[in-house]
Amino acid sequence: MTSHSPFRRRALAAALACAALAAAVPAAPAFAGAVPSERAWVVVRKPALASYTPASAEQYNTAIGTITVTKTDAAEWSITIPNAAGYWVGNRGHFQVTAMGSTPGVCGITGWNDSGFDIIVGVRCAGLAGNALITPFTLGYVFEQYDAGFNPTFGYAWLNAPGDVSSISDTLYQHVVAGGGTVTASRQAAGVHRLNFPGIQPATYVGVTPYDATTRCRIEGWFPDTGTSVDTFCGGASGVDTKATVYVARRTGPLGFGGIGATAWVSDPKASSSRPPRAYRWSSNGKSPRITRVGPGVYTVRFPGLPNGGAAFVTAYGTSDRTCQVGSISKSTQIPTVGVRCFRGNGRPADSRFTIGWAG
Repeated sequence: MTSHSPFRRRALAAALACAALAAAVPAAPAFAGAVPSERAWVVVRKPALASYTPASAEQYNTAIGTITVTKTDAAEWSITIPNAAGYWVGNRGHFQVTAMGSTPGVCGITGWNDSGFDIIVGVRCAGLAGNALITPFTLGYVFEQYDAGFNPTFGYAWLNAPGDVSSISDTLYQHVVAGGGTVTASRQAAGVHRLNFPGIQPATYVGVTPYDATTRCRIEGWFPDTGTSVDTFCGGASGVDTKATVYVARRTGPLGFGGIGATAWVSDPKASSSRPPRAYRWSSNGKSPRITRVGPGVYTVRFPGLPNGGAAFVTAYGTSDRTCQVGSISKSTQIPTVGVRCFRGNGRPADSRFTIGWAG
């Protein structure tokens, strides 16, 4: 598929679409002045099928319409999100994706574009050795046009020029809901980049997804700056300049405002049972996630008080060569229960810090 071709402006059609879809927008969050985000997610459990429609409990779309999945190559898929392109004004939104299952792998975005009022997004997955991998995965989408500053807040960006000293050249695929401002990025070394999200301080959650490649990416850290600065690393034993999408949030979910969700940074991967530090967790019901270490590199994360199901997104954290993914998402427990699996670059299970976002 063509990645990020210029958006064909349809001012009248977009206005009509927005009017038709206005009733579909959920109620605004409790804090004043906020406009809820357009958001969608899907859990793709049957990746080997040529095409299929995930069950209604396995997908969500505020723009109304059923998400469908088409297999386009050995380990590539095209996902259609109906009506979502009708909201595009000023930026083109943000995608994140995570491999799911017990087989170590990495999934990346290959591009997204409009088809009428729909958005078509491509996904590619590979094993840690670079081989094509047919694996389940989770996909999340968020678009936000509102940009006035308040707290909580969030932002997203596409690291589209990773080989350049200044690594973001296309601002059409970024947005910060913190009083405006442009996300900037600088290349520190091969595969190592520092992104600054103005106005978001301090951040409680960060997620990273590789783009246009299946090179694994992780977070090396984030810290207050003139906003929040995030250090990302893509590659294995050595860094590889790789395009990526990056999402940062302060006291809101992994897919913007509205709806239910939770985020957490798992900072003690060897503890048999733990809760994330208070400054690095958030839940729409105010309750803390609970983490259980099942074995080396195997964890269970529970989100008390929230409805079962949903979608989850996971990113490894730290300076060691690690990759983390969703192991499972329970459909039968009373509360959302997400299995997480972390691996070394050789595919062996290994304890690792990670971030996790859950959306219902």
